[in-house]
Amino acid sequence: MDISEDDDIDSVFSKLLTLGRLLLPEALAAVAAGVPGTPQPVERSYAPMVTEAERNLDWNRSAVQLRNQVRAWGSQGALARIDGKVYLVRRARVVPTSSPAQPGTALERSDERLLVQAGQDALLIEDFREA
Repeated sequence: MDISEDDDIDSVFSKLLTLGRLLLPEALAAVAAGVPGTPQPVERSYAPMVTEAERNLDWNRSAVQLRNQVRAWGSQGALARIDGKVYLVRRARVVPTSSPAQPGTALERSDERLLVQAGQDALLIEDFREA
């Protein structure tokens, strides 16, 4: 199973689901054969719940950090404010640039793509719609 850095949470989940389907018959056979195993206790997490505010892209951050934030939100999408409009962003990648533009400035725009200056480099937004 190959997982690349451009995979979002939904594509990773799909790959893991496929792997689970392959391993399930083997696991059921082991249970039926009486292979000993004990359930693991449920561990508690002290991590705070994710908030809607964390969906907002902060253009002062690097393009790498923003791409990772977009990937983390998967099909739900991160929220980007560009030129007074809010966009739901589902897929993006980093584009090296030395533009002197301010973070959050749209460098290029088409119906299919938006290139936006970040704190370092630029973010090429490839899957978006107005929120």
